[in-house]
Amino acid sequence: MDVSRIEVEIDSLVLDGFDRIDGRAVADAVERTLASRLTAGGIRPRPVDRIDGGSFSVPAHASPRAIGNAVGRRLHGSLGR
Repeated sequence: MDVSRIEVEIDSLVLDGFDRIDGRAVADAVERTLASRLTAGGIRPRPVDRIDGGSFSVPAHASPRAIGNAVGRRLHGSLGR
């Protein structure tokens, strides 16, 4: 199956355990990480209503970019299940 376009819409992203965080910077990193990984292929696109990305670990003072990258990797991995 050749897919030239994949649309991902994230209505809400809940991150527990973080104090003050730049949500826009996290969202931008999630978007970049997902786009990069989906472009690389390896996952068969399918419609999903909800994804539970599970938990992940980042250092206590991780940057919003590092947090977003971790979230993007978890979401991408969840898409392949």
